[in-house]
Amino acid sequence: MSWTLFQQSCFNELSGGTNDSSQFSKKIFNEYHNSIGRHTDIMSGGSVINTTPQPIITILDIWLQLNSLSPPGTFQDVNFLDQLKFIIPIYWLGAQAAGPMGVTNVLFPGIWLPVELEANQNFMVMLTKISQLSILHLKTMFGLFTSSATGLVVPWSGGSLLTPG
Repeated sequence: MSWTLFQQSCFNELSGGTNDSSQFSKKIFNEYHNSIGRHTDIMSGGSVINTTPQPIITILDIWLQLNSLSPPGTFQDVNFLDQLKFIIPIYWLGAQAAGPMGVTNVLFPGIWLPVELEANQNFMVMLTKISQLSILHLKTMFGLFTSSATGLVVPWSGGSLLTPG
């Protein structure tokens, strides 16, 4: 459900097109952040904290502007989804999930898997791929869960971040 809301919100605002890279980066990453906020860590019973989209939006906006300054003939070869492999893990540095059962600390921010995005006229294709890659990315994260009841520390995987629906 969370990623469907991500897709629909981004599609509603951006599918008509935009020449404003700031609007694009703000919408994509604020919606990514909102999607993560809709997840619950089943080990801690809480949601993800200690993450903020603003530094990532700034980095993404600069990167998009640099893409547009690429020499003629190379701009169309830029794979935005591939560039996210550098940006998404930064978002997860220092992330925690805190809840009534304990605290989860993300120690390894995961791997954003590369995927090809062929030229097309349907914005939903890119949004669907971002959603799929986001789901896969969560499963590559690792960390430690500390129980608030026993103090026991056990390994944690991003696969325990689930969203209702």
